[in-house]
Amino acid sequence: MLERFLQFIKKHALFNAQDKLLVATSGGVDSMVLCNLLLKAEIPFAMAHCNFQLRGKAADGDEAFVKAFGSENDIAVFSTQFETEAFAQTNKISTQMAARELRYKWFEELREEHGFTKLLTAHHLNDHVETLLLGMSRGGGVKNLTGIPKQNDWIVRPLLTLAKEEVLAYAEANEIEWREDASNASTKYKRNFVRHELVPRFEELNPNFLNTASQLMERTAAVAKIYEQHVNVLRQDLLLEEKSETEISIAALAQKELSATELTDLLAPFGFAYEQCEDLLENLAGLSGRVYKSPTHELLIDRTELRIREKTASEFEPISIGKFDRQVELGEFYQFTIEKAEALPLDKSTANCQLDFSKLKFPLEVRKWEEGDKFTPLGMKGQKLVSDFLIDQKVAVFDKEKVLVMLSDGEIAWVVGYRISDKFKRSVKTQQVAYFKKISVAQG
Repeated sequence: MLERFLQFIKKHALFNAQDKLLVATSGGVDSMVLCNLLLKAEIPFAMAHCNFQLRGKAADGDEAFVKAFGSENDIAVFSTQFETEAFAQTNKISTQMAARELRYKWFEELREEHGFTKLLTAHHLNDHVETLLLGMSRGGGVKNLTGIPKQNDWIVRPLLTLAKEEVLAYAEANEIEWREDASNASTKYKRNFVRHELVPRFEELNPNFLNTASQLMERTAAVAKIYEQHVNVLRQDLLLEEKSETEISIAALAQKELSATELTDLLAPFGFAYEQCEDLLENLAGLSGRVYKSPTHELLIDRTELRIREKTASEFEPISIGKFDRQVELGEFYQFTIEKAEALPLDKSTANCQLDFSKLKFPLEVRKWEEGDKFTPLGMKGQKLVSDFLIDQKVAVFDKEKVLVMLSDGEIAWVVGYRISDKFKRSVKTQQVAYFKKISVAQG
């Protein structure tokens, strides 16, 4: 078995003589066999043990056992204890997920502090196949059908080719001592259910099921690699970064004739589900204004593009503008000046604003527009709902949420960046002009 172990490492270039190795060591049979194989091969390593304080004296016994093994074999041992249940409750996650987060964060800390270049874990062939079956139960993309990777960043798994029976047989033949975790026999955990209930049933159908599944995952991983390259090309072709948003041309997307699977993986960084992508493709034409939401992002079907932005809880806080304020932030930075009308040319840009200073009552208030807000758009006599005005201007949903209004004594004088009120416009009788001019950056 030692020869197979070394051949697997060499074949997949898991590590070399220049690497500084750290072995995640629980004290169970898998990790103790891994340590024994490394010792026999005269490969230097250190051990890292986590006491999650979930099994009382048994957990303390595991920690003492690993430390004693390290002392007997002149191996450096790093150990730590976690308040796992408290961490799980605080972060509202399962105990298993808490243990995973805590241990890998600690491994990273050891890596940075001591310069380890590879972390070895004792996952074996059975773990590999169990992960495949769990992935099938969850659904998702092709990556869920590739099991455990042999190497993931600095983490390597040199026992992945060995079945559990082989590991146990080697341990017994070489009189290796280990600690047994009684929780491994409980089927209340999903992985243990797969291990004790499902895998034996598959082995009844195919006695060589573990190896067959391993070959399937190997071939699927090769397909997944080709597919991932395809998706990366799609991202380069379709995704356009625009300020705080990502845009996708609807015409370009339609031309690609993507499947829901391809679109799901294209949008994977934004967290949209397969069912949402399926619905999006079906409704791409004629549903401008529809919004899809993932746990982290929002996607808007605009007239000519899909617009994706990160969800944000931030709100624009209403502000006051006094007569002597000279620079204000209204989504963008604006320079505020009071100018003589006779010396100031008319600025027709909708981004800027010129108002009759004599008609304004300070301080001015700036806030987000609200349902029911009305004003008299420049050139009109009657009032119009701001909501209707924005629809007429074909302002997209995402942009509507950002629209601000400037009020003088409770009356809207300017829908910022879009239109001033006719009641506050500059006229031939105006002597002084309140001028708000957009500037590119804040100026001191």
